[in-house]
Amino acid sequence: MIVVLFFLLERSNLLNFLYVDSSSHLIAYFLFGVAASFSSCAALVGSLLLSVQESWVNHQASENKRGFFPFLLFNAARIVSFAVLGGLLGMLGGVFQFSLEASAILTILISVLMFIIGMQMLGVTFFQRIPLNFSGQFISRMTNNADIKEKVFPVLIGAVTFFVPCGFTLIAQSQALRSGNFIDGMTILFAFALGTLPVLLIISLSSIKFNKNPKFSTSFRVLSGLLIIFFAVYTISSQIKVLDPSTLLQYETPNFTSPNEHRNDDEQIQLMQMEARGFNYYPEVITIKAHLKTRFEINSNGSLGCANAVYARGLYPDVIILNPGLNVVEFTAPDPGTYQISCSMWMVDPITVLVE
Repeated sequence: MIVVLFFLLERSNLLNFLYVDSSSHLIAYFLFGVAASFSSCAALVGSLLLSVQESWVNHQASENKRGFFPFLLFNAARIVSFAVLGGLLGMLGGVFQFSLEASAILTILISVLMFIIGMQMLGVTFFQRIPLNFSGQFISRMTNNADIKEKVFPVLIGAVTFFVPCGFTLIAQSQALRSGNFIDGMTILFAFALGTLPVLLIISLSSIKFNKNPKFSTSFRVLSGLLIIFFAVYTISSQIKVLDPSTLLQYETPNFTSPNEHRNDDEQIQLMQMEARGFNYYPEVITIKAHLKTRFEINSNGSLGCANAVYARGLYPDVIILNPGLNVVEFTAPDPGTYQISCSMWMVDPITVLVE
């Protein structure tokens, strides 16, 4: 039922009506975070929390008053890391650039570990032999220090969620990047992370209640394991689409130019146009010529959610965060071949770009 509801919510686009830009109020960023917490953006973070909750609950089983402490540290570290790193994004501006490929690889690695943990929670013999069981084995092998188990691990796990790529998160981070100063960048991502907090708190409280109840603890363990496996596979699938190793091997890195870069007026410029409307991109196929300077015009006509983060893989190096109306970037068309354009999470049906 949870999986079915997840897909229904994803396909309904009910959460994609929110959009933020440089003029948005902090309340808008908070609501943007709330929407993100009910989308695929929260799939990996929520599953990551489920994969470690058993260790935290079991370790604090005899100390009911402190049972919520690791979860508190996790959520606090997540909010603080978003605020501090958001401030750094605002302060550094264009000096700091995201690597979508590096983020995708990190996400795949985390998802693989979570898949193994999920299998261990279901009691699958083969995976039990792998020393990655967060319910005690893995942490105990690393350290016997109770403070590290209770405090350091929750903080590290909470902080690393900043680097998990997602359409909603990427848009918020990009707006922090554009803010141009530490305070604005910090408050933008603080408000966004605060918006994701209610759902993560529900997961935290559920973990404590169900794990400490003998009647439901086994069922909750199985449910957690199944959800972790599902979202790990779901996330790996989406990130492989972002990377697409087969396509990455087919072309050399093209030369990119800025729209404001000086150029010779006699130089031939080709036009490539696309429309982002709702949760779709149009047209389905675009044809351009190889090795020519290309003006890429994107008309954002009510684009929603992840569709606001355009990723033209192999054509343009950065994720293009759309503002309402006309958005323009320029690049040099790469070698002949077939390329695709989707959103940063590769959730929008891709446009095919034929370079001849």
